[in-house]
Amino acid sequence: MCENPPTSREHVPPKCLFPESKDVKGQNFRENLITVPSCDLHNSKKSKDDEFLMVSTAGIIGNNSIGYHHKLGKVDRAIRRSSNRLIENVFLRKKHYFFQSENNQFIEVIWGTPDYDRL
Repeated sequence: MCENPPTSREHVPPKCLFPESKDVKGQNFRENLITVPSCDLHNSKKSKDDEFLMVSTAGIIGNNSIGYHHKLGKVDRAIRRSSNRLIENVFLRKKHYFFQSENNQFIEVIWGTPDYDRL
């Protein structure tokens, strides 16, 4: 990516796209990931973009069960930790919908136009 000497390893694709074992019943999807040499500046500089991609892909309709658990675990924790700023960055325009499930729980769904240029 640059001419600086490599001082760290960057995960490609980003490590955050893979759920942690605590979120998927002990399965480890973070083993044997591909890494490339990187300088510290570029490795850490991309972390906000990596998190943006994680949140953007987690809400895709039709996600498989692993993606669903990832959304309910790591992605939701990241959204709460950022005080919803991550959601604000993912959508250009959005609407919140609330649905009541059969067991009387409310489910929030956010529907909107993604930031396609950033993706």
